[in-house]
Amino acid sequence: MPMRTEAKRLLDAANDRMDWVLSHPGFSDWLKGAVSDSRGRDPIELLNELEVLNSLIRGRCAAELSWMSTCGKR
Repeated sequence: MPMRTEAKRLLDAANDRMDWVLSHPGFSDWLKGAVSDSRGRDPIELLNELEVLNSLIRGRCAAELSWMSTCGKR
């Protein structure tokens, strides 16, 4: 039972952090929507999609920042 108890503690802590983000006024509706929509989803599917999202958004941001630096913006 100790492993089950530790897993439950970790899950509760993760949920508490998610609740904090959802209630914080400084985070965007986009992020809050993603956090909220992630609840109840299959964790393996979610991790896979998180990797795709991370790759897509990081690539786009890197390209945009590079473009902005060549244009003298920002």
